[in-house]
Amino acid sequence: MSGGRLGIIIIAAACLGAAVAAAGAEEAKSDRAPVLAPQVSDFMSETQLSHFKLWFSGSLANWPLARYEIEQMKTSLQLAAEFGAKAYPNFSDLLKSDAEPAFAALDAAIAGKNEAAFITGFERLTKSCNACHTATGLGFIVIQTPTALPSVSPLSDQKFSP
Repeated sequence: MSGGRLGIIIIAAACLGAAVAAAGAEEAKSDRAPVLAPQVSDFMSETQLSHFKLWFSGSLANWPLARYEIEQMKTSLQLAAEFGAKAYPNFSDLLKSDAEPAFAALDAAIAGKNEAAFITGFERLTKSCNACHTATGLGFIVIQTPTALPSVSPLSDQKFSP
């Protein structure tokens, strides 16, 4: 065998080896689960459930649960702002201007175990939710004070009729 043919065979073998290695790497990549990033709607669903639970815990004077649910809401909204910054760039500003004052009023009502102030603060928070939905082009999502007992529906805090 001449040196030229041997060189071609070596180059061909190297190319084939590289192709097999690349195919194996692609196969290994495809065996991994895709990386999924949470969506704003995921955090909003958590927020809606906490909104519902906050209403019933506060209106039934279960202040430790109300404190817990308000903290859950704050966390969900902060994560929504973080993950939705690209889609909703003014989300953080809306939280600061509307939701944070409503949360402060609710925090005070819960700390004072003041049912009347809790109701007023909850209404303010609900209005801030709807103002944010409108400002982000999602005004068709309307949140309200829950209308059904938890045993009936945990989603009675959303108005579904247009």
